[in-house]
Amino acid sequence: GIYYHPYSASKPASLKALREVYAWALAQPVHPVFTSAFVRKVHDFYDGALARRDGRWLWRGSGALRTLRLPPPLGQPDLARSRQVAGWRPGADGVYVHLAAEQAWLAPGGGPLRGTPGLIDANGRIETLKTTPAGLQITLQGHVPLQWSVPEGCRSRVAGQPLPVAARGNGTVSYRVPNERATFDIVCAR
Repeated sequence: GIYYHPYSASKPASLKALREVYAWALAQPVHPVFTSAFVRKVHDFYDGALARRDGRWLWRGSGALRTLRLPPPLGQPDLARSRQVAGWRPGADGVYVHLAAEQAWLAPGGGPLRGTPGLIDANGRIETLKTTPAGLQITLQGHVPLQWSVPEGCRSRVAGQPLPVAARGNGTVSYRVPNERATFDIVCAR
């Protein structure tokens, strides 16, 4: 959120500065959420439960929180042994795991996502996740045109049609659509 006093728009110079702040913020990779949705995520973080069973971790929450940060010693999840985990993204302070439901099983011991169907990042909420014979099918819902990234060696399709690649780099392939809701497949070369 960007907080400022209403007086910030009272003079041309301060209004110009405010426009620069908004332009900078919107140029960053963002996943916009309403404050009310953020509050539900915070409550889910505090009220959710994490338990270990049979070498896997079970997350149970209300469904508002869809990203967990795993500390570095836990490593990356193994997507083949995990359930309701759409993918993950490495970060400086751990691995950010993308959940697709209020209950998810995380199996540690995964390797790099390269060539494995998985979501690296997205600017929308994961509404559904289905495993298909070809890979994964994900529905995202956001508040701005959707963007997402998949591992190198994978591609995204909508209704069976390939999407044009928006960007490549750092082992990822990124896609953009003008919609705020989209269902797409992630298919990887075998």
